[in-house]
Amino acid sequence: MDYGIHLNITHLPPTWERDLDALVEAGVTSAKIYTTYRDTIFYADDWTWYQLMQRSGRAGLLVQVHAENDAIVEGMARLLMDEGKTSLRYHGAARPGVAEAEAVARGLLFSRVTGSPVYFVHLSTPMAVDLVAEARRCGVRAIAETCPHYLLLDDSRYAEPDAARYLMTPPLRDARSQAQLWERVQRGDVQSIGSDHCGFSLADREGIDDFTRVSPGIPGVETSLLLLYSFGVLANRLTLPDLIRLLSANPARIFGLWPRKGDLAPGFDADILIFDPRPQRVLSAAELHSRAGFSPYEGLTVTGRVSTTIVRGQVVYQNGKVVGKPDFGRFQASEPFDPAAARL
Repeated sequence: MDYGIHLNITHLPPTWERDLDALVEAGVTSAKIYTTYRDTIFYADDWTWYQLMQRSGRAGLLVQVHAENDAIVEGMARLLMDEGKTSLRYHGAARPGVAEAEAVARGLLFSRVTGSPVYFVHLSTPMAVDLVAEARRCGVRAIAETCPHYLLLDDSRYAEPDAARYLMTPPLRDARSQAQLWERVQRGDVQSIGSDHCGFSLADREGIDDFTRVSPGIPGVETSLLLLYSFGVLANRLTLPDLIRLLSANPARIFGLWPRKGDLAPGFDADILIFDPRPQRVLSAAELHSRAGFSPYEGLTVTGRVSTTIVRGQVVYQNGKVVGKPDFGRFQASEPFDPAAARL
């Protein structure tokens, strides 16, 4: 399959402005900032983030943000640990929704002050989406993304024996927040749906009932279309055009792949997915292809099946099997981020 690249920025070396221009020229036009995980290689402090956004908009780089206030997360984790509450059932409590909303508010302020656009990945709370929607109405160039797991699963999963299947950050929220998130997707306050796919093996978590010792992340890219069709379109929460816009057209526009990707039209690549909307089955990880070897959606009754995937006119997946050649995929150089092309 074709692929693009974005990077994770953690610090800015002395030559960073020149390096940034070179990256954009090479077709790498998005970069992710983590506002949490302070004691890891992923974290970027506010000065790094703010400096980057002073330059990113003019350079054509879109800054993506994993938004969680690290001090709040660390403080809640310490409080729970002091109370002896370290089992996986407390994973969600350790990362409250206010931590996400605060970091989103900070990013919106940076965007407003610098004029650089900002993309908030995997938003889990309606409060955070509302902050983005309000800022957009005031002219801030901000984009909100959510994921299927926040729309289909809730935090009651953390009390179950198999809680290890549902560990991601930000964590799952309560059922009320889930319903409110659907409302915001329906009214257009969310511009993109991603998977936040992580191929971590479930075996790496077995026997570890301690949220401080588990690397969070779940697989999900292969099931995104199927789940949003089953629980979005068939449940009258989304139309088919909504589904295509959120999963294909908008991401292609946002990440500089339009007008090559994201539509069936003259001049675009012949990227086509053939979807049979009739078969109904209970979803099983055994039918999936991720090295993770599990799915947080196992056991859900779903409708529809992908029969064929075509990339640039070449069949690469058919009837449950990958049939494309390993060297067929091409690096897709992304165009510099353009708010007009992204239809912000």
